[in-house]
Amino acid sequence: MMTSKSILWIIIFPLFAQAQEKNVTAGIYPWPIFKGSTTKNDNVVMLSGTANDLSFLEVSAVNLAPGKKSIIQSSDTEEHLLLVKEGVVSFILNDSTFSLGKGSVAMLMPTEKCSLQNKGTTPCQIHLMKYTSREPVDLARGKAAGGSLVIDWNNLNFRPHERGGVRPYFDRATANTKKFEMHVTTLKENFNSHDAHKHPAEEIILVLEGKVEMMIGEKSYQANAGDVLFAPTNVLHGLKNNGSGQCSYFAYQWE
Repeated sequence: MMTSKSILWIIIFPLFAQAQEKNVTAGIYPWPIFKGSTTKNDNVVMLSGTANDLSFLEVSAVNLAPGKKSIIQSSDTEEHLLLVKEGVVSFILNDSTFSLGKGSVAMLMPTEKCSLQNKGTTPCQIHLMKYTSREPVDLARGKAAGGSLVIDWNNLNFRPHERGGVRPYFDRATANTKKFEMHVTTLKENFNSHDAHKHPAEEIILVLEGKVEMMIGEKSYQANAGDVLFAPTNVLHGLKNNGSGQCSYFAYQWE
């Protein structure tokens, strides 16, 4: 028989657990090593916690083995962002099918579902970001801004500059954010992206290829392809290509 104390614990435990969720801290979150990646699917959480504008933020590394399928369903409050790290995935959203390779992206609004299948002979690896705003979800705003989207790397416009170049992905509102901006920067060897700076928006850097050195606050981090770096709000940060040859990385901010 349940006592009054046990009933009270059942009621307050979810609130207690939520209170224990900590802010994602500045630093590097390395891409994991998958065992048995050619025979089975796997999912490893790289970072998880809260953020300045988000009540929930999680980035996972997903391994999709050759011939395997996976279903991804966003909840009533979450949005999902998928970024292809390696391989080619057959991506089905509603009645449309896409073949997405390295650097391609899909964003799912709340309540959306997609299907993934690796039709190749090598593992397909994906970053999956899930997030929920601290403010109420605004589905109408997300739909008005374009709803769920799929972006094929091969269809992006590359804008060269003296340090390398940039591929803009999107700069728009979503159901969970008033503004979400994402692009891929390519840097030539030994070049900095720009002078060290800070801004109110938190920022995620996700290395697509090459090696980078990123200063966040008073610390410096060495990162390779697949690694994720997180810069909190108003913390000084800067990035340099310290590898051999060019590097490319995703940068995304939200508010």
